[in-house]
Amino acid sequence: MSQKMLVWCLSMMILAACTQEAEKAIEGNSLPMESIRLSNLEDFHAEGGQWKVAGEVYANRNEDKHLEADEGTGMLVNLPGSAQGHQAAIFTNMEHGDIDLSLDFLMPKNSSTGIYLQGRYGVQLLDSWGKDSLTAERSGSLYPGAGKKRAGIAPDKHAVKAPGLWQHLEIHFIAPRFDESGKKIADARFEEVYLNGVLVQQGVVLSGPSVGTAFEDEKATGPLMFLGDQGPVAFRNIRYKAYGDEKLALEDMRYRLYHGMYKASQDTLSLLEPTKTGTTDSLSAKLSAEHDMLLIEGTMQMPYEGSYLFELKAGGPAWLYIDDKLIVENQGTRDYEDAFYGNRHFESGKHPFKVIYANTDECLVLNYEGAGIPWTALHTQASERHYRVFGTLPYPVKNEPLIQRGFMMHHDAKNPYVMSVGIPGGLNYAYELKNYNLLSVWHGDFLDVGQMWVSRGETQLEIPLGATIELSGKPAVAMLSGKNAPWPDAISPDEGELSDRGYQLTENGLPVFFYTLEGVRVEDALFPSENHQTLNRQVSFQFDQHTGPLYFLLARGSRIEKLPDGSYAINDKSYYIDDIEAGGEAPVVRQQEGYEELLLPVSAAADTSSLTYSIIW
Repeated sequence: MSQKMLVWCLSMMILAACTQEAEKAIEGNSLPMESIRLSNLEDFHAEGGQWKVAGEVYANRNEDKHLEADEGTGMLVNLPGSAQGHQAAIFTNMEHGDIDLSLDFLMPKNSSTGIYLQGRYGVQLLDSWGKDSLTAERSGSLYPGAGKKRAGIAPDKHAVKAPGLWQHLEIHFIAPRFDESGKKIADARFEEVYLNGVLVQQGVVLSGPSVGTAFEDEKATGPLMFLGDQGPVAFRNIRYKAYGDEKLALEDMRYRLYHGMYKASQDTLSLLEPTKTGTTDSLSAKLSAEHDMLLIEGTMQMPYEGSYLFELKAGGPAWLYIDDKLIVENQGTRDYEDAFYGNRHFESGKHPFKVIYANTDECLVLNYEGAGIPWTALHTQASERHYRVFGTLPYPVKNEPLIQRGFMMHHDAKNPYVMSVGIPGGLNYAYELKNYNLLSVWHGDFLDVGQMWVSRGETQLEIPLGATIELSGKPAVAMLSGKNAPWPDAISPDEGELSDRGYQLTENGLPVFFYTLEGVRVEDALFPSENHQTLNRQVSFQFDQHTGPLYFLLARGSRIEKLPDGSYAINDKSYYIDDIEAGGEAPVVRQQEGYEELLLPVSAAADTSSLTYSIIW
């Protein structure tokens, strides 16, 4: 066997073994967050007694400040009493500086609360569902500064959900900085605030504490404070990542350059003579030329003991070794937007490392996240390369409905059969023209079509601009052999199961979808309620031929509850189904494949039948 062939065989064996080792280390694209325990109140302190831990909550969405709490654990609930101001607030024992905070909250009609970072800088949460204007009296606004140092700051977009539903909040907060004498040298800021997945605040600098603060001074750390005197509210899944000032450091770095491209990593290169060597103070693809192999080695100074997660992106095969163990490799791709992850637990102190990169497209990106350390770049800015840059291009709805065909992400997959409909008044939905059912609904602005219409529009994606509720996407109508038969995943019109299919526009410009399924003609119309807060649906059936039991899928989710007011809360109180009218037929909830389904039998007693209901979120 020739030396070249021997090197190739060894390379393949080493690559296979190292890939297996790296796969064991990859656990996701983010380190887990810390949790505030909600089995009791031991992680909090409060002066008032109106806070409790509960296992379930219910708020009648039509009744002011109505909230009921059942015994159990997992939720922090405030049922306001006589306490006022800070006497009614609750504080975490945990104190923080820089922090990423994530939580769910549920509040009834006309209720409100506030969350104060460090007990000083407040985000307002309140029932502003259905409000058209964006003002400082909307959920997701920032409280004004104490002493009128600054005005309250309105959210950038509508993102609130209906009262009684669980909503999600994420905050990326940067604490103020102080010098050794205690003098403030940098203001606090809300880097980002997301409400129900929508960015509503970005880069807001705070010159001082908010009105209603628990503390008039400013410090490097402080507790989370939840207001308790403005109305009932429930919280759950309170999680965080708190950060310090220390970072990982790269030291004593040297590089070796090899001409040519090789399929494996360090053991292959040990058989070759480098064409160039030297020292470097930076990690960069620019140390090499195209079609060269670059090896950078040195020492990583780990500031803390704990898990460290590394993200690798490269325009060509790349590997990261620490302590002579493969941490992550990119499986030989040259797509420099594909990210690969690997993590290990490390002791604090110095650890030898190696980065090996086969320069195909001049891009080498290495980011990391660690215990007490946010995502941070180890590479230079010049080492990163971008393409697929799309401009944002909002598609506004004015006086008439808009219809847009395109691709849309649904349950993390690209769906190419989507028709999006924007209705004046800020009510929008996406409908799939293959399974003929709703994919998603959202309030607010319509679509960002930049990835369709800017430059070459390579992805063809249309992106909802509001807080989106993703629905199951399964076919709406199916013939079932029995009440326990599984619901089909798809109906494929390309295979002829649907015939006479399409849509037609009504006088007001809204589409009515129609198709024939096994001899039953179906017409599906979606239109806004009078106040444009809910989406109504009317489905009619004409029975030319009828061969079996026909059912309509109202909803599918992890949990479906029939509420005391007669409505149904879908997918753990993500949205409501209400006002069901089906000629006397009653919906049924059943278990199927780990999910719950809300089914409605369709009566074939007459030649025609219809059903109507409302979707509320």
